[in-house]
Amino acid sequence: MIRITAYLPLTMIFLMPGTTSWRAVVGEAVAHFRPACVIQVTAPPPVLEYRLNARGDIDNLEERLARTVMLPDGIAVNHLLNTKDIETGVGRLAGMLENLAKA
Repeated sequence: MIRITAYLPLTMIFLMPGTTSWRAVVGEAVAHFRPACVIQVTAPPPVLEYRLNARGDIDNLEERLARTVMLPDGIAVNHLLNTKDIETGVGRLAGMLENLAKA
């Protein structure tokens, strides 16, 4: 699922798990919506494995844990390491968005 929301002065691009062409979508969106920023939210494989097991989502577990996302060259990417609970993650993301909107 891809959701692009454009509010001046900041464009937010939401790429949800299952998006098949991350690289193409991000490159196209950043080229089209200027200024734009990219935030890549990741978690280490042990955290992902724990979360997937906890919700019973274990289809293709090894494949999903080995997956990497290659973003286009030349695009500034803000990284958010999501290792805590959902409230902490949402708070950190909101803080990052606020800081980016001020920049």
